[in-house]
Amino acid sequence: MRNIKYIGKKLVVLLPVLWSLGFASAQDMDQDSLRAIWENTDHPPAERLSAVFDLGRSFGTAATDSALHYETLGLELARSVKNDTFQAKLLYDLGIDYGFAGDMEMAQAVLKDYLELSMSIERTQALSSAIFHISFTYALTDKVDSLADYLAAVMPRIETLVSDTLALAEIYQKANQGFSASGKYPQSIYWDLKALNLLERIDQTDEQKMTIYNGLGYSYCMMESTDKADEYIRKSMALAYQHQDTAMLISNYDLLTQNELARGHYEQALLYIDSAIYWNELQGNDRPGLQGYLGRVLVFLGRADEAIPILKETLAWYEALAANSDWTSYLCAQLGLAYIQLGDYRQAIAYARQGLERGRGLQKETMENYEVLYKAWEALGNKAAAYDAYRGYITYRDSIVSERNAQETTRLELENEFQQVRFRDSLLVARQNLERELTFQTALSRQKVNRNIFIGLGVLGLLFSLALFSRLTFIRRTQKVLQEKNAQIEAEKEKAQASERAKHQFLANMSHEIRTPMNAIKGMTDILLR
Repeated sequence: MRNIKYIGKKLVVLLPVLWSLGFASAQDMDQDSLRAIWENTDHPPAERLSAVFDLGRSFGTAATDSALHYETLGLELARSVKNDTFQAKLLYDLGIDYGFAGDMEMAQAVLKDYLELSMSIERTQALSSAIFHISFTYALTDKVDSLADYLAAVMPRIETLVSDTLALAEIYQKANQGFSASGKYPQSIYWDLKALNLLERIDQTDEQKMTIYNGLGYSYCMMESTDKADEYIRKSMALAYQHQDTAMLISNYDLLTQNELARGHYEQALLYIDSAIYWNELQGNDRPGLQGYLGRVLVFLGRADEAIPILKETLAWYEALAANSDWTSYLCAQLGLAYIQLGDYRQAIAYARQGLERGRGLQKETMENYEVLYKAWEALGNKAAAYDAYRGYITYRDSIVSERNAQETTRLELENEFQQVRFRDSLLVARQNLERELTFQTALSRQKVNRNIFIGLGVLGLLFSLALFSRLTFIRRTQKVLQEKNAQIEAEKEKAQASERAKHQFLANMSHEIRTPMNAIKGMTDILLR
């Protein structure tokens, strides 16, 4: 099985999203106007930096020397005036343009400066693209083994800086790109699992999970861990159908084809590659590699006469792209196997030799072409040539087996490390949840106490109000009774006073009535006495 994500060094491309800030877009001003603004030192530094930034981007990939020249000058000014924003922008563009120029060492160094500056000014939205490009520069300089050490040094700082879970998961996912492109699948699996572990904690991340499942399926497929590959590919497939992601459907059917070939299930592989081709044609993509896989499946099914025209057409397409030596070597091996089935051993040898010439440095493709050679020479009766070819086949096969065993060991170690980290994270999460629960319970208890106090005070207030109301009612009732009693007393008093007045009147009248005759008697008596 060949590496379907292999990146040839002749391409010298940093791959998708090369310009996160916009790539070589048309400018509102032409180069002369931008150059005039840049060279006029009377203009404010910010205006000059904006001009030189746009000027650098106005050059195409064929004029990277000019872009590098102006970007370097602009970077010097940005540093001298301490303009962090333009310093970051120019560092990013400078790193990308060094990549286009083929100087991966400088590209890596500049992009690392870009990452450091982005962290120092907390430009967190830039970290993902920086890690992505740095990871690829390690792959393109054959120093991918050093990438793990670099990530181990820089990632803790990033984790401290980035609080957004989704953003951190994206950074983890970007970190694995250099490993995946270099065939370091255990390391790629490790970073994909770290990203997946974060995404499982949050909702609405199906599309991100779909991509990671696909990446994990790819890595396990390349390592021929077919059961694991099948598990993750099908998870990605389910989400791809759910979200109607045609590109991901094609990729997953492609991977299922490779996985079933590794299992020896050729009829099933044919169904999957037909599905991949169907969706590819439905989308109108130009992806001849799928035809190459169809040819391989047909060869394994013993249908060489059907496979050969498909493989030849696909080979012609890739031969037009001189950089794709991996594909041409792969297709030559499939054609060689097809011609062996048809008994045309000379033609098989011719294709195998062409494949060996194109596939220098590609272990899997070289092994398959040596396999064609030794089988063809053996069928022709040339024992010496067959033996030499068989030795080459065994050498590469043993190397691949040894590398695969080493990868499996590394995978187990990294997965064990990941599980330990995940366990620690789960304990940390559990502790944080417990602390949050305790804090919540404490707050709830405090709220309950406060509530009970308020309720008690409320009840006391209510009782006091009731007592006060009762007292006031009693007072009002008592006052009313007193008023009634007072009224009665006043009435009785009036009656008594009236009676007293009547009595006095009576007595006065009686006194008058008595005194009048008495006075008469006294007068008569006085008269008689005289």
